Amino acid sequence: MLKKVFKMKLLQLLLVLMAFAGVCEARPWFEFTVDYSCLTECSSSINFNNSGLFNQHYDGTLKKKVTSPAGIGGSATIFFGAPFKSLELGIGTSVSYNTFSRCLLDGEEEKTDNGYVLSFAGGPAARFSFGKHTSLYFSPGVRFTIQNIKTKISAGDMSYKEKNIMLNLSAGIREWLFSSDRTNVGLDAGFDFAYPLNSFSQIDLSNDSGLDYSETYKVSSGRFLKFYVGLCLNFGNRNTK
Repeated sequence: MLKKVFKMKLLQLLLVLMAFAGVCEARPWFEFTVDYSCLTECSSSINFNNSGLFNQHYDGTLKKKVTSPAGIGGSATIFFGAPFKSLELGIGTSVSYNTFSRCLLDGEEEKTDNGYVLSFAGGPAARFSFGKHTSLYFSPGVRFTIQNIKTKISAGDMSYKEKNIMLNLSAGIREWLFSSDRTNVGLDAGFDFAYPLNSFSQIDLSNDSGLDYSETYKVSSGRFLKFYVGLCLNFGNRNTK
């Protein structure tokens, strides 16, 4: 029920913002960022319902947590207009890629090979400008993540893959340091927070005795939190008057 409510509210917000943008003067301008990305938490939990091979190793539930200080990201936003003073509305997208060599499985730290989290987000965007040098950026929307973990457990080599559709909020600040007639260059910083709406995982297990086993599970809960800092560019006249 809550997932349906979230989806309806998100759709209503998108329609309202697009309607506002539609009545604005047709003069789009663009914002781009290139960022260092720190993944503070990417966690999830799956239940085995007292069945399956992995229930024998994880006592019915597997809790996973990934953190990564090694990541890059970027965003692109197109603003269609400004219905109010110092408020610009548009559509924003972003992408990030984080790698890691360790993760937590049921509270135990495990070494991983080829561990990564690839993430995409998109939704309506709003930018509030305070004078010529400071802007606040907000973008509620949807995030899609792909996670990959390869590690060893007592039963053999395990490959864990997870796909998440998440409700996302991106918020940040832009400090514009250099300006010309239609170009602004500055620094940006902010965070992304997401909560899963629909997620699935696949676990593959193999060992030297010939075991080759695979199971698919639905993720019951989770959380995504990422901070970023980097360089931002704006092309087009910002509405700062």
